[in-house]
Amino acid sequence: IDGTTLTVNSEGSVVITATQAGDETYKSASLERTFSFGRMAQTITWNDDLTNLVINDTVILTATSDAELAIVYTVDNNTVATINGDTLFIIGAGEAIITASQAGNETYNSTSVSKTINIAKLGQAIEWNQELDSLTIENEAIELTATATSGLSITYTSSNETVAAANGNILTSGVDGSATITASQEGDNTYN
Repeated sequence: IDGTTLTVNSEGSVVITATQAGDETYKSASLERTFSFGRMAQTITWNDDLTNLVINDTVILTATSDAELAIVYTVDNNTVATINGDTLFIIGAGEAIITASQAGNETYNSTSVSKTINIAKLGQAIEWNQELDSLTIENEAIELTATATSGLSITYTSSNETVAAANGNILTSGVDGSATITASQEGDNTYN
């Protein structure tokens, strides 16, 4: 209290006493009142657009509190994203909830704001420039050389194992005939 001005410093209850000392005509008088003060609300403003993120993106998060208190960020799915301080790293495909929180203090209540991100897998292609048309029964084995742009391993299958059998990346010729050899890559958490 400074004169007739009451300044609230924190939440809680306080008894305020008003007194008048009196004079030669009036006796002294006093009156007590109890006041309860709660913490103030704070608002987080978070304008970061997290809708078009892709794997390997890095984003500096910029949420602020109108109480000017520090923001803490968390993520609920560490296979999709991780956070270090105010930096968001997108590491995999899937859905995750990013939360900006402020724990409050003796003056302000806690608050939080969340955003959901949906990260799609990256595309990949298989490159295979190897000629297989001229294989003969006498060619006992040939190494298959397809590669995925993702760097992930290739699986080979044959439409006719008696003509040509694929075992790992080795193709073995068998009887005379025709077979289609397929190179495929099944993807992972990052790639389709």
